[in-house]
Amino acid sequence: MSAEWELRAALLDALRSNSAIMARVNAVFDERPINASAPYIELLSSISSDWSSKSFTGREVRLSIALISAAQENAPDVTTMDLIERTVQNMPVNIPVKEPLYKLINCIYIRARTRHDADNRWTIVSDFRVRLQHL
Repeated sequence: MSAEWELRAALLDALRSNSAIMARVNAVFDERPINASAPYIELLSSISSDWSSKSFTGREVRLSIALISAAQENAPDVTTMDLIERTVQNMPVNIPVKEPLYKLINCIYIRARTRHDADNRWTIVSDFRVRLQHL
């Protein structure tokens, strides 16, 4: 399996197993759900590129995570987004955890953007850069 897919699976597992996050959202989805009740988290599309050197094989993965609020919210839920960002930045070093194929070298927060849509929902999207070394 590719570094990108292993990372996505590990990230989904980390988010879904975080009780503080799951107490605040209805679900965590890989990509856009067909029918979901807000608030929920979406792991958006990701892109990977080579991050190898002479001494190791590596991948850099750029990914985005969205928090979609319930329609009645008056402001974006920055507390939940902070929990999500901390979970991403504290991912396990070995991916997957039990039989590692990759070692997480670093996970860097890049930026966030917030949108308020016509349905009175807030969406916060945070972008990350993750560098992995193949074991």
